Amino acid sequence: MNRDNRFYLLLILYHLIGFLGIMYEPTQTFFIKAIPLSIVALLLFVLYLNKEALKSFSIFSFGVFSCVMLVEILGLNVGEFFGKYKFGETLGVKIATVPVFLGVLFINWIYAVGQTTYLIKRLNPMIRALIGSVFIVIFDLFLEPVAVKLNYWTWENGLIPFKNYLLWFVLSYVLLNFFYALHLPLKPKMGAIIFIAQLLLFTSLYLFL
Repeated sequence: MNRDNRFYLLLILYHLIGFLGIMYEPTQTFFIKAIPLSIVALLLFVLYLNKEALKSFSIFSFGVFSCVMLVEILGLNVGEFFGKYKFGETLGVKIATVPVFLGVLFINWIYAVGQTTYLIKRLNPMIRALIGSVFIVIFDLFLEPVAVKLNYWTWENGLIPFKNYLLWFVLSYVLLNFFYALHLPLKPKMGAIIFIAQLLLFTSLYLFL
């Protein structure tokens, strides 16, 4: 088995163990509390994959993190951009009521989806960004109910407004164009494995949790 295939297998096992750990009642509390660490572990894995382009990846990570945190902080404390909601304690440490690990989580998502769209040949970045933004909104459709169950966040009256999905589409479009502009090393299969594994994880939790 070559190195890439070992990485693919490791990613699949990583998400499978996470799913089983959350579903199995005796270990559920532990695995839910470990979610922030699992987010960081995935980021470190992606960082390792991009060690030959550390400067570009650092710029990408800082840009995505800063943008997501700023929009969330303003949305929660100033304008209710996404709707009325509040964060729980699962994602850990917060800045101005917004979990730091949310920004880290979005670095992983934008990277994975950005790489995945390179599997579609001969598209300009704007079209890639549109397709990738649709992927992220589809992912968010499954994420939102699971996020409430895992105490990531909760919505007022349990209703998720349409503008939440619209704003994430727009924000994803901007961040994906930022990703493409940096020309990080192409790893579309790896990105697809990360994205599909994350999508299957939250889809499974949506169906069975």
